[in-house]
Amino acid sequence: DQLENGALMTKAMRDLNSAKRTLATLHQYNYSVVRLHLPNGHVVQALFKPLESIGKVKAYVRQFLISPDLDFYIYLTPPKTILQDSATLLDLRCVPTSNFYLGVREDSLQQSGCGVSSQDRNLTEDKIPEEVKEGTKGLRLGFTK
Repeated sequence: DQLENGALMTKAMRDLNSAKRTLATLHQYNYSVVRLHLPNGHVVQALFKPLESIGKVKAYVRQFLISPDLDFYIYLTPPKTILQDSATLLDLRCVPTSNFYLGVREDSLQQSGCGVSSQDRNLTEDKIPEEVKEGTKGLRLGFTK
């Protein structure tokens, strides 16, 4: 019914509307709350700018793993979609919030243990990267189980 009553749009018009929505989202949300669910049941939560890539999210999470050289990937579900490091949070429509999952490649799991460092269960403000620190007053980043 919506297709019958809606106005016909050219590709240029659809692209323009998409660009307008993107700009409106960037204007409205300075940060995106990212929750990354680890295989051991812990959840890492942090703030990222909408134009930051999945590669930056992986680099942030890597510092809290017992084995930083662990070969892991980040995915969305359902359906299970493994995310490319170059994809941005905005491209993935993960602004203002998102739930990601961390997967570990089987061959990497055999070579090293998977998990979160025990001393990093509760993050303090001095652990927050400088690029995330702005605008986080009163917010606490950390792990939950």
